Amino acid sequence: MAATDGVGVFAVGTTLYISYLGWSSETYPTYMGASALGSLLLIGALNQTGYYTPHFGNDFPRYAKGIASTWAVVFLVLVLSAYVLKISSTVSRVWSLAWFSSALLLILIQRVLLWQVILRAALQGKLIQRTVILGADDKGKKLLKHLEEWGDPWVTVTGIFDDRLSRVGQQVMGYAVKGNLTDLLRYISEHQIDSVIIALPWEAEQRLSQLTERLREFSVHVYLAPDGLGSIKREHEFE
Repeated sequence: MAATDGVGVFAVGTTLYISYLGWSSETYPTYMGASALGSLLLIGALNQTGYYTPHFGNDFPRYAKGIASTWAVVFLVLVLSAYVLKISSTVSRVWSLAWFSSALLLILIQRVLLWQVILRAALQGKLIQRTVILGADDKGKKLLKHLEEWGDPWVTVTGIFDDRLSRVGQQVMGYAVKGNLTDLLRYISEHQIDSVIIALPWEAEQRLSQLTERLREFSVHVYLAPDGLGSIKREHEFE
C-alpha cells in the first residue's frame, strides 16, 4: 500500500508536469523533486498516523477524511518549504492544485480497490484472522454481538473457552464452548490461532495478569474486551 501510494503520487506529479508545462532542463528538478519529496512525506505521515493498518472497511468515509487531512498537511508543508526557500513564485499554482487533487483521488481509488480485494479474500476464507474468546458469560456474549455487527470481516471466531464450564452451556450465540484455559492453550498450539480476546471484567486484575502471562508463551495477539461493550457505538474509535 505504501509503495503504491509513493509511486502514484510521484507519477501523478510527473505526468501533470510533462503534460501541462512540458519537459525542461531548468524546471524538471523543481517539479520532480517536489513530487518525490511529497510522496516520501506522505508515506511517512500515513504510517505514523496509522493509515497503513487494515481497519478501514467498516467506516470508509472517516478513513478517507483522515487520509485527505494527512495529505493536506503534507501539501501545506511543501508549500511553506517552497516559500521559505523563495522558490514558490517559480512553481505553477495550476500544477500544484491539480497534483494535490489528482493524487488524493488516486489514493482513495486505490483504497477502494484494495478494500474490495481484501473483502473478497476474507469472505472466501483466504485472508482471515483466527480468533478465540476466553469468557462465555454476558461480557462474552456482548463481545460476540459486537463482532458480528461491527467487526472486521476477516476476524473469524473459531471457538469460545471458559474456566467455569459448569456455569455455561455447550454453545454461546451459536459458537461452541470448547473447554477451559488448559484446553485453550492446547487449542492455540494445534490450530494456528492469531488472536485471543479476553472477555473478563477489568477489575479482576490478578486473574487477567495470570492469563496474559500464560499467553506470553504463544505467538498470538492478546486483547482485552472493554467493559461496557454494549454502549460502544460505531463512531467510537477503538481496537
